[in-house]
Amino acid sequence: MYKPTIFIGSSKEGEAIAQKTKIYFNKTANCDIWSENFFDVNVAALDNLCKKLIGYDFAIFIGSKDDWLMSRKKLSDAMRDNVIFEYGLFTGAIGRQRTFFIIQNGAKVFSDLNGITLSFFDSDEQLKQCFEKINILITEEIGVSRISMLPSTASAISYYTNFIRPVCNDIRDKKDITIQDKCIHYEKAQLNIIIPSELKGDLNDYSKFYYDDNRLVEGIISSSSRKRPVFLSEPVNDVLQIFDVPTILNSSFVAIDLFIGKDYIGKKDDVELYRNREIQNFKNTLQRLIDEDPVARRYSKLLEEEK
Repeated sequence: MYKPTIFIGSSKEGEAIAQKTKIYFNKTANCDIWSENFFDVNVAALDNLCKKLIGYDFAIFIGSKDDWLMSRKKLSDAMRDNVIFEYGLFTGAIGRQRTFFIIQNGAKVFSDLNGITLSFFDSDEQLKQCFEKINILITEEIGVSRISMLPSTASAISYYTNFIRPVCNDIRDKKDITIQDKCIHYEKAQLNIIIPSELKGDLNDYSKFYYDDNRLVEGIISSSSRKRPVFLSEPVNDVLQIFDVPTILNSSFVAIDLFIGKDYIGKKDDVELYRNREIQNFKNTLQRLIDEDPVARRYSKLLEEEK
């Protein structure tokens, strides 16, 4: 089962609080702290952040009282500048609803955060309350899809609009399905969308192996607008089974390689993380689009194939 990924940022002085944050959220998520081998050797810190932030679903930052700040002739406790900068960086990339700030009471809060709900603490008990509050927000946020910089969001919308919905309409209207020039008559049919839980390689190859391994037969649904190739198996409980692997996801993988400037051959953990997050985001977005469409909800089903 997919576990969301969380980046935890803090100053060096706030690292102990960051560790407590990781211990709490590690039960339900995969957490990375900035100080635990996050930064690659021979790569500037900003370049590391810009490339790796797309691999995270959420981010939590710790604003501890580490500095003194003179502002308008008044001396105040202040958070470290780099923590504030990284909070802004992640907010712009993954969204304000998925980026959280836990601030030590008494630390000066910059004016751009006015109107934004923040979490404050002084004691371990208050810190735990902050965690519980954020955990509720994360649980709620997992249940929605947002337009983001992830290319898989647009891919899912395109796949739903141009394939799932038209095919489900064709199934409802009992449009002809042809196999080798032979028309297949059916009363009921279901579209099964196959999505791998993880993918190492090209989705076109994966789809071919899937169709071959399951002995699926290629057919064509003819509607008034166009002919759509599909793959079929024997009916189950008198329901004709139609299958499709959404190879449109390949475009998301190409976009990832372009974004990170991939210049090597082989496996790298962060690339696998990005790919798997794209798959999960694609699946979640698609499921919500289907759930909101009564026709698609009735005639289609997402199936995740375990590795």
